[in-house]
Amino acid sequence: MLHNTFNAHLNADFYSNAEAIEWANGIVWNEIEIEAEDIRHGDYIATVQGDVGVWYDYVGGYFFFTEETPFEKIPY
Repeated sequence: MLHNTFNAHLNADFYSNAEAIEWANGIVWNEIEIEAEDIRHGDYIATVQGDVGVWYDYVGGYFFFTEETPFEKIPY
């Protein structure tokens, strides 16, 4: 699935899901670069600040962050 991802990652060896969410809530996301990325090994964790997705890459062992739209937040 293609997403716009922010150029920011957290190593999951040092952060829990709750800590990644807390960290993401403290960032000014419009100051961070965005690039398109095909997400193949990601588990969605939460949405913060209304439009920033917190994801866990279970292959790489890190958290990454995406630009979410209201359509993407609707569960199927």
